Amino acid sequence: MCWKAACRAVGTRASRPGRNRPLTSSRECGVISWRMVVEPPRPGSYWRRLLLPLVLGSCMLNRAGLEGAPSVGGGSGGATVLAGDGAVGSGGSPFEGAGGAFVAPGTGGSDGDGGAGPTLGTGGGPPERAGCAACRDRGGACSAAGTCVFDCSAAGACPTNVQCPPGLPCSITCGPSSCAGDVDCGDALRCDVTCSGDRSCAGRVRCAGSTCTATCGGAGSCAMRVSGEGNENRITCMGMDSCPGEVRCQGTRCTLECGGPGTCGDLTSNAAQATIRCGGRGACADLTCSGNLCDIACPGVTSCGSVCCSAATCRVTPMRSCR
Repeated sequence: MCWKAACRAVGTRASRPGRNRPLTSSRECGVISWRMVVEPPRPGSYWRRLLLPLVLGSCMLNRAGLEGAPSVGGGSGGATVLAGDGAVGSGGSPFEGAGGAFVAPGTGGSDGDGGAGPTLGTGGGPPERAGCAACRDRGGACSAAGTCVFDCSAAGACPTNVQCPPGLPCSITCGPSSCAGDVDCGDALRCDVTCSGDRSCAGRVRCAGSTCTATCGGAGSCAMRVSGEGNENRITCMGMDSCPGEVRCQGTRCTLECGGPGTCGDLTSNAAQATIRCGGRGACADLTCSGNLCDIACPGVTSCGSVCCSAATCRVTPMRSCR
């Protein structure tokens, strides 16, 4: 090969091992001829400095897994690095790690420990409804619907007073000889009192709230006073000699049923509208009703011994006199 003569400066450059070196020149053609001369490396020379990092780097790559396939182990979060020009990591599969990142083909990444996975919550239900703590303190238990429940269905259960906390619906069930003290549901949002056992609810029963339901089904149950003080009230005395004392009802509407023998000894209603049925033998011995409307039926034998109605509209069947 020949080059034109600006080669004088090139020909005078210091030669290095392995580079082209000017040997002869030809003045006849105005060019300088070159040939390749390769000198062997000398100790401490440029070659050793060049090759040593490459050899060490190769050893490190072999240790990192260059000779093997990418690991698909069930690691706990290591990142899997797919081979580009660099090493293949030994971490877990991106589908089995607890949080490690999947790294696409790159140019030399190495394996790592991966990122921490997301922190999972400890679960837990919704916040406790206000008033449930007070319900527990008084011996009740909150239902899933947020009603304070007193289960006194076992014989002789709840020997002292049962009092519903304010701000919650309340449900009370009393078995045989249970609920010996007062049953007070006067501060509840809604009230449901069931005295199904014989001689249950020996004390006073007070029922209020938006709706009040009191049922005295056991013989001799609700022995003292029963008061319906809610907006809508329903009092039922079906057990023999149940509700023998005072029965009082007020509010927007009252429905009273005295179906057992000797029930509702002294009944008074001053609700806006009252519907009263005295079907038991000798029920409603003394009945007084006032308000806008009183609808009274006395089908029981010797029921409604005395009926005094002062409402705007009184309906009494059959007619009874007021004594």
